[in-house]
This record gives sequence, structure tokens and C-alpha cells, in this order.
Amino acid sequence: LGQVKTSNGQELYFEDGKVNDVAIQEQSKYIGTNGVIHVINGLIPPPWYRISMIDELSTNHPNFFHLFEQLALLDILSDSEPKTLFVPTEEALHSLSNRLLNDRERLRNALLYHLIPAVNLELNQSRHTALQEPLLGLSALEGKSIRIQIQTDLDATQKLYTWGTVNGVANIIVMDRLVNNGVLQLVDTFLLPPVEDFYG
Repeated sequence: LGQVKTSNGQELYFEDGKVNDVAIQEQSKYIGTNGVIHVINGLIPPPWYRISMIDELSTNHPNFFHLFEQLALLDILSDSEPKTLFVPTEEALHSLSNRLLNDRERLRNALLYHLIPAVNLELNQSRHTALQEPLLGLSALEGKSIRIQIQTDLDATQKLYTWGTVNGVANIIVMDRLVNNGVLQLVDTFLLPPVEDFYG
């Protein structure tokens, strides 16, 4: 197994005559004056095709993963249907009250509120339209609506960047972590469903 990075920083995996599981044709190497051309049998899939949502959570967000595990909710993260998951930072999880953590029903509803089913919501695509209005009509698996607002701006070097908020309270600090069955958006706040008596 070999691994190299492309010019845009993505990774390619070489194993058993394949690159990212796409076969390299034998006797199809062309050597030029400034490089080599290999003929392959199809388009190369992106590197995240090997990584599932479960793998990403268990490796890089273990505390959030364990909450889903404790409440027997891993099945909804492991199916192949598209989904968008808002993942709180470790700091946000550490701030949760024991009252919420010990109330399994409300904790379950809160976890499901982080998940939008049936859609891969890649927020960074919105920068092309400079969306200023909230994205309405998105419903979490828990049943309540989620309001997302995406904005674009120029940094000090005049480079375009995108930033966003969820329900006006959580900042999206890492956008569009792609996995093979969805998208993860990292937020700095644990999201709670908009219920008047829901405690934090």
C-alpha cells in the first residue's frame, strides 16, 4: 500500500494495481519529458470514500460518538443514506449539565436534533451565491427545524471565506468534512431543540 498527495492536498492510495480502488491498466504507462501518464479504468473517487461517519466520529470526536453509542443510536449514523451531522466540539460537550446527561429521553432528542436526514448539506457551496438570508425548511431527525445562516466575506488578504451560524447561537467552525455517507459540520455549541422547557 502506497500513499501520495495530489496538487490540491488530497490523498491517493495505491494498492494491488489500483489507485483509490480504480484499476490501473497494465502496459499503459506513457513517459513524457516532464512526467508520466497512467491510464486507469475510471474516475478516481475522492479520499473520503474510504471513511464512514462512524469511523470519523469514533476517531476524531470520541465523546460525541460515545453519546450516540450509549443511547443505541449508531445505526442511524452507519446506514448508507445521505445525512448531515452537526458535531459539537469537545469543549461544548464538557459544558453539558449532568441533568441533561442523566435524562436519556431528552438527551436522545438532543442528539437527533444534530442530524439532518436525506441531505448532504455542503455549506461551502453557498459562497458562490453569497447567501445572506437564513436557510429555512431544514428539519432535524428529531422533528424540529434548524435555521442555518451562511455568509461570505473577504479577509485581510482579500481572500474570500465562508462562515456560518446555526440557530443564531452556534458558530460553524469547520465546514464540510465529507465522509462516504454524509457530511459533518463542526460547531462550537451543543444544539438543543427549540422547546421552552428544554434545559441545558
